[in-house]
Amino acid sequence: MVRALRLAIRDPQSAWLAMHIGLFIVCARRRLARQSLPQFIATLRHRGFMRVPRASSERIVGFRSWWLRLPALQKCDTCYVRAMTLYRFLDAPDRDLQLHIGIEKRESDGERLRGHAWVSLADAVIEGPAAVLEGRIREIALPRSS
Repeated sequence: MVRALRLAIRDPQSAWLAMHIGLFIVCARRRLARQSLPQFIATLRHRGFMRVPRASSERIVGFRSWWLRLPALQKCDTCYVRAMTLYRFLDAPDRDLQLHIGIEKRESDGERLRGHAWVSLADAVIEGPAAVLEGRIREIALPRSS
């Protein structure tokens, strides 16, 4: 597992990105406990005092997958964390990038309610559950972050 990370980190920018992604995954749950969801989402793309590294979806997914395979972080492997990580670090114009959160339509009254999160770029889903593409999710309206 460490060997895979070593192969992925090819330069200082890769190390910086990998570190930021891991830190984001570790801290996201705590930040969400202190802020409302719209407040948290509004800060995801904000650069703040440090420049947030941006990358392709492939690089983000690779580093994110590595972190989420660690036993201590496996409980964080949810569509919410995956979508928010991609949304935060994706190298894309803010006006074209959107984080979506929705609820899957239940087949029956007794069925458990399932929430989902996904990311779209210029209205095309770039990462999300199959239920999104099948039209089985009702999106919760969130303010745009731009």
